[in-house]
Amino acid sequence: MGEREPIANQVVVANTVSRSQKPDDYPERFPVPDKFIEWRIEYPEYSPTLHDVPRAETPKAKAGDYGDPKNPNSVDWSKRQAFGGEIGLDEAGYPQNPLGRTGIAGRGKLNQWGPTLAADPIVTRDGRNGQLELLIVTRADNGLSALPGGKLEVNETNEPIEKPENAAGRELLEEAGIIADFANARLIYFGPVDDERNTDNAWMETTAFHVHLSGQEALQNPKPQESDVEFAEWSAITPELVGSLNANIGQIVKLALPRET
Repeated sequence: MGEREPIANQVVVANTVSRSQKPDDYPERFPVPDKFIEWRIEYPEYSPTLHDVPRAETPKAKAGDYGDPKNPNSVDWSKRQAFGGEIGLDEAGYPQNPLGRTGIAGRGKLNQWGPTLAADPIVTRDGRNGQLELLIVTRADNGLSALPGGKLEVNETNEPIEKPENAAGRELLEEAGIIADFANARLIYFGPVDDERNTDNAWMETTAFHVHLSGQEALQNPKPQESDVEFAEWSAITPELVGSLNANIGQIVKLALPRET
């Protein structure tokens, strides 16, 4: 893949979903008013519940799930990556969510302390009526519309062993049954994602790529290859569709679309 092109319209990632939404098995989030989001702002009353139940340590664990040590001070941070920049640690050695306070401490259901890296393929085509269409999937775990993306593969110490562009192609095939080459795809965004799973000490980050399929490639019919996805489909791009996408992915998708869309 070539050098990363400048991102002229960087997504302004607001810590909104991470403060107001949560998976069903999470405890209630401690209230975080807008004025207390940033870590540099003192919030003496702040007392988030610790929720540290990584998927790797539950019956829902999957192949490739590896849980970090219970104590983040045991993590070799020099071997960890972050798309969103340097991983900041507090005085106790715990990583701090770059989007600020979330109302829950620990890792939540994420396996890693700090960033969990993912890749999101933004795949479009011209529909039969000439309207631009986006490939979307419906998640089996929460029923939300999303891009057919997912986490980078990691080794047993949770260091990435896969490039984001390779992960984008793999996830696209697994979740939607679509084949596309991301070696020269347009880089849209890399950085934090405002995700409902995020906590103060563990969060999602992604690299998003855009490819526009044409010719025979555009005729591929979506068909999920794994159980994480209920179904995949081409859908006409509308403000309602973009606004319905999981987390703040809609903001990222907008960067890939023509301004008049």
